[in-house]
Amino acid sequence: MNDLTDATIFSKFYPIIFEKAVRKADLKPMLSDLIQSIGSPLSHNGVIVGHIKLVAEILNEEFLFLSLTRLDQGDVTVSANWTDQGDDIVGMVLKINVLVFGHSKNNITEVVGTALREFSPNKIHSHMVPI
Repeated sequence: MNDLTDATIFSKFYPIIFEKAVRKADLKPMLSDLIQSIGSPLSHNGVIVGHIKLVAEILNEEFLFLSLTRLDQGDVTVSANWTDQGDDIVGMVLKINVLVFGHSKNNITEVVGTALREFSPNKIHSHMVPI
């Protein structure tokens, strides 16, 4: 399916446990790299024909929300009580939503799987199961 007239939707939750706790300040750049890794192979001339969204939820109702429609312009929004200070993060629930044109569901699943495997592999427990 390379037709830009058919949208494909991918939406999964991934509970993630880090082998070593991650500093909160390091989470934003890690997730920015992840969304770029997903977006790059799904883009057409640097533009996502659709959108890619990530939500990383941690304790205390804190979350990071990332959105990508152009490879050179990723947006990051944090919850009202988010700070880069505080306890290190040992885990999170990562919600990945992709709506793109011109790609099959299998292709998107493969791209997301590859990006997750490359997502700081030394810091992530190998047990990541989509819900």
